[in-house]
Amino acid sequence: MLFCFSFACSQTLQISGSTSDEQEIIDATNYKKSHENIKSIVDELTALQKAFFNIGYFDASYSKLEKVNDSIYQSTFSLNRKYTSLKITYNSDDLDASLLNAFNLEYTDTHFKITPENLTPFLEAIVENFQNTGNPFAEVQLQNIKKRDDIILADLNIKITEKRRLDKIIIKGYEKFPKSYTKHYLRLTSKIFNKEEITKQTKRIDQLPFARQIKDPELLFTKDSTTLYIYIEKVKSNFFDGFIGFNSNEDTGNLKLNGYLDLKLTNNLNAGEQFNLLWKNDGNKQTKFLADLKIPYVFNSPLGINAGLDIFKRDSLFTIINTKFKTFYQINQNNQVHVGIQQIESNNLLDDNTNTAIDDYKSFFTTAGYTFSKRNSNYSIFPDKVIVSLEGQLGTRKNNAEKNQQTKFSFTGNYLWELNNRNFIYINNTSEALISDAYLTNEKFRLGGIQSIRGFNENSLEATLYSTVNTEYRYILSRNSYVHSIIDFTYLQDDLTQTDVKLYGFGFGLGIRSKSGLLKINYAVGKTNNSAIKLSESKVHISLSTSF
Repeated sequence: MLFCFSFACSQTLQISGSTSDEQEIIDATNYKKSHENIKSIVDELTALQKAFFNIGYFDASYSKLEKVNDSIYQSTFSLNRKYTSLKITYNSDDLDASLLNAFNLEYTDTHFKITPENLTPFLEAIVENFQNTGNPFAEVQLQNIKKRDDIILADLNIKITEKRRLDKIIIKGYEKFPKSYTKHYLRLTSKIFNKEEITKQTKRIDQLPFARQIKDPELLFTKDSTTLYIYIEKVKSNFFDGFIGFNSNEDTGNLKLNGYLDLKLTNNLNAGEQFNLLWKNDGNKQTKFLADLKIPYVFNSPLGINAGLDIFKRDSLFTIINTKFKTFYQINQNNQVHVGIQQIESNNLLDDNTNTAIDDYKSFFTTAGYTFSKRNSNYSIFPDKVIVSLEGQLGTRKNNAEKNQQTKFSFTGNYLWELNNRNFIYINNTSEALISDAYLTNEKFRLGGIQSIRGFNENSLEATLYSTVNTEYRYILSRNSYVHSIIDFTYLQDDLTQTDVKLYGFGFGLGIRSKSGLLKINYAVGKTNNSAIKLSESKVHISLSTSF
């Protein structure tokens, strides 16, 4: 009984050729001999016949399946003549010459020659070409087939219908998906039907942080219209991030507490909007507050708006209030351009005026920029694949009845290299420059900390020009955890104090994702080009990022 249970279901297929030469050709195919049932055997014979057709044996046939015994079935193949080419007559008005060139075919205005191996791919390419130019029901056939020696003669018949347009898009699953995204992000409605374009554009949905496809789109063709059904689900895209850091006081050696809270609310109104709220205190009497609102496709137009407020206070020295307004145009899912204005007002909080490098001032800038971004759909623990952002600003600064023309440039770019499914290399560069005839302390760039060069206190560094490179080698321990190295470098220049310095940050980190969110722990120590590494001045940063 055990023997029957193990082997009785195994069926063996034996195929014989009509001649010894044909037998060699059949054996060279390495056809599947062992099968679970009769249907599998019949499917194998059909597939083998099709394979012979594709290499020129158009007359290939096989005999009725014979049962040799309980486990062996036999069939005989007759391959007959092998045809080396086909000469096909066609109508040049119906067939795009670019397809003939793509397959490197020899052709005239009335006929072309093709090998049997290329016949099926070529016919499929013709159908696909029509499907992508408004004819989803195009049919291609070979008619009037004749045989002459080892050549097949035939006429190419192409049946096409009236071109169709995509008339309507219906969203299923996430019915409140923003209509403006359907119109301006997908950009499919009222276009000539193009199967390839539909597939390409609907895949863009997975680049959105708040939605994803749950199944392939479907098409409904009626006599008078074409409707596309897209199946989407809403994704949790609200984000809360925070960290607690500890650093040593250089004078007393005591630990100081610093941290920040970062809240990002996305698509809560089903309009694709983004609202960011940031509060940061570095433990050294520096406080930052930021509120930013971004609304795409305002009034169902291709334009969006971005408004923001940024307040910074340093101890009892000065405050800075930065307001901005931008309008942006989303070229496609990856590319965006913007123009806008920015106003900055700073107040000197000192009771005396002994520090002439700090002064009240007002600045006004016009801005223009470009952003390229691409999300990483393969690894949710690393959501961004590449980001490149450029911005230029032109404006003036007024203080004490003086007026200075100023120019600002900023660049941010990062990229994640996937070496394999466990090893990654991440690199980021952030650079900014302020060009002016005169400088003030309270208008310089501030950097340092977990968001810039690690191993240094938050906003402890000042510059009129700087460039920071952050690098990480990341190794995935499991689906929900990874470790990484920290190697950072910064070059900064301060034209107010006429100094420049090179800074380095070294360390390591750990990331663990749980139901609560993504926990990151970083340990880093910084050094300048003129000092040694002091472990007593190292920094530990702990942050928890939660999606909801």
